[in-house]
Amino acid sequence: MRELQKLLVKGTKSDNPQAWDIRSTQVFIGSPTRRIEDARFAPMPPGRDLDIAVQLLVDWWRSRKEPGLAVLDMAMFHYQFETMHPFTDGNGRIGRLLVLLQMMSRGLLSQPLLSVSPWFERR
Repeated sequence: MRELQKLLVKGTKSDNPQAWDIRSTQVFIGSPTRRIEDARFAPMPPGRDLDIAVQLLVDWWRSRKEPGLAVLDMAMFHYQFETMHPFTDGNGRIGRLLVLLQMMSRGLLSQPLLSVSPWFERR
Protein backbone atom coordinates (compact mmCIF):
# COMPACT_ATOMS: atom_id res chain seq x y z
CA MET A 1 0.00 0.00 0.00
CA ARG A 2 2.79 2.39 0.82
CA GLU A 3 4.48 1.95 -2.56
CA LEU A 4 1.15 2.46 -4.32
CA GLN A 5 0.57 5.60 -2.27
CA LYS A 6 3.98 6.96 -3.20
CA LEU A 7 3.28 6.38 -6.90
CA LEU A 8 -0.19 7.90 -6.72
CA VAL A 9 0.89 11.17 -5.17
CA LYS A 10 4.01 11.61 -7.29
CA GLY A 11 3.91 15.03 -8.87
CA THR A 12 0.96 16.22 -6.78
CA LYS A 13 0.77 18.67 -3.89
CA SER A 14 1.08 15.67 -1.56
CA ASP A 15 4.42 14.55 -3.02
CA ASN A 16 6.84 14.94 -0.14
CA PRO A 17 9.40 12.79 1.71
CA GLN A 18 6.65 11.22 3.83
CA ALA A 19 4.25 10.57 0.93
CA TRP A 20 4.52 6.81 1.30
CA ASP A 21 4.27 6.61 5.05
CA ILE A 22 1.30 6.10 7.33
CA ARG A 23 0.23 9.58 8.37
CA SER A 24 1.83 11.23 11.37
CA THR A 25 -0.73 14.02 11.68
CA GLN A 26 -4.42 14.07 12.49
CA VAL A 27 -6.70 14.50 9.50
CA PHE A 28 -10.40 15.21 9.30
CA ILE A 29 -13.00 15.28 6.56
CA GLY A 30 -15.80 17.66 5.73
CA SER A 31 -15.17 20.69 7.89
CA PRO A 32 -16.61 23.91 6.43
CA THR A 33 -14.57 25.89 8.95
CA ARG A 34 -11.36 23.85 8.52
CA ARG A 35 -11.52 23.00 12.22
CA ILE A 36 -11.60 19.42 13.47
CA GLU A 37 -14.43 20.28 15.85
CA ASP A 38 -16.69 20.94 12.87
CA ALA A 39 -15.64 17.95 10.79
CA ARG A 40 -18.13 15.35 9.58
CA PHE A 41 -15.54 12.65 10.26
CA ALA A 42 -12.22 12.43 12.09
CA PRO A 43 -10.39 9.11 11.65
CA MET A 44 -8.32 7.58 14.40
CA PRO A 45 -5.32 9.67 15.43
CA PRO A 46 -1.85 8.93 14.08
CA GLY A 47 0.63 6.87 16.00
CA ARG A 48 1.31 3.32 17.02
CA ASP A 49 -2.37 2.30 17.16
CA LEU A 50 -2.91 3.40 13.55
CA ASP A 51 0.22 1.56 12.41
CA ILE A 52 -0.96 -1.59 14.17
CA ALA A 53 -4.50 -1.26 12.79
CA VAL A 54 -3.21 -1.02 9.21
CA GLN A 55 -1.00 -4.08 9.71
CA LEU A 56 -3.86 -6.05 11.28
CA LEU A 57 -6.10 -5.17 8.35
CA VAL A 58 -3.51 -6.40 5.85
CA ASP A 59 -2.98 -9.57 7.88
CA TRP A 60 -6.73 -10.14 8.00
CA TRP A 61 -6.99 -9.78 4.23
CA ARG A 62 -4.17 -12.27 3.68
CA SER A 63 -5.89 -14.78 5.96
CA ARG A 64 -9.18 -14.70 4.04
CA LYS A 65 -9.44 -17.62 1.62
CA GLU A 66 -13.14 -18.51 1.33
CA PRO A 67 -14.04 -17.92 -2.34
CA GLY A 68 -17.74 -17.46 -1.61
CA LEU A 69 -16.98 -14.54 0.69
CA ALA A 70 -14.63 -12.64 -1.63
CA VAL A 71 -16.97 -9.73 -2.33
CA LEU A 72 -17.91 -9.40 1.34
CA ASP A 73 -14.22 -9.54 2.31
CA MET A 74 -13.38 -6.79 -0.18
CA ALA A 75 -16.22 -4.62 1.08
CA MET A 76 -15.14 -5.07 4.70
CA PHE A 77 -11.50 -4.34 3.83
CA HIS A 78 -12.46 -1.23 1.86
CA TYR A 79 -14.70 0.06 4.64
CA GLN A 80 -12.01 -0.43 7.29
CA PHE A 81 -9.31 1.07 5.09
CA GLU A 82 -11.33 4.18 4.34
CA THR A 83 -12.36 4.52 7.99
CA MET A 84 -8.73 4.35 9.15
CA HIS A 85 -7.72 6.85 6.47
CA PRO A 86 -4.06 5.84 6.87
CA PHE A 87 -2.50 8.38 4.49
CA THR A 88 -2.74 12.14 4.46
CA ASP A 89 -3.94 12.12 0.86
CA GLY A 90 -5.10 9.64 -1.74
CA ASN A 91 -6.96 7.21 0.51
CA GLY A 92 -9.96 7.03 -1.80
CA ARG A 93 -7.80 6.37 -4.85
CA ILE A 94 -5.73 3.76 -3.04
CA GLY A 95 -8.87 2.14 -1.66
CA ARG A 96 -10.42 1.83 -5.12
CA LEU A 97 -7.19 0.48 -6.57
CA LEU A 98 -6.92 -2.07 -3.76
CA VAL A 99 -10.41 -3.38 -4.55
CA LEU A 100 -9.31 -3.94 -8.14
CA LEU A 101 -6.11 -5.69 -7.05
CA GLN A 102 -8.05 -7.78 -4.54
CA MET A 103 -10.43 -8.88 -7.27
CA MET A 104 -7.46 -9.96 -9.35
CA SER A 105 -5.82 -11.78 -6.44
CA ARG A 106 -9.04 -13.74 -5.81
CA GLY A 107 -9.34 -14.70 -9.47
CA LEU A 108 -12.45 -12.57 -10.05
CA LEU A 109 -10.64 -10.60 -12.77
CA SER A 110 -7.77 -11.80 -14.91
CA GLN A 111 -6.80 -8.28 -15.98
CA PRO A 112 -7.42 -4.82 -14.52
CA LEU A 113 -10.32 -4.07 -16.84
CA LEU A 114 -12.50 -2.01 -14.53
CA SER A 115 -12.45 1.74 -14.62
CA VAL A 116 -12.45 2.61 -10.95
CA SER A 117 -11.73 6.31 -11.09
CA PRO A 118 -11.51 9.15 -13.60
CA TRP A 119 -8.21 10.02 -11.89
CA PHE A 120 -6.75 6.69 -13.07
CA GLU A 121 -8.12 7.18 -16.58
CA ARG A 122 -6.30 10.50 -16.94
CA ARG A 123 -3.02 8.83 -15.98
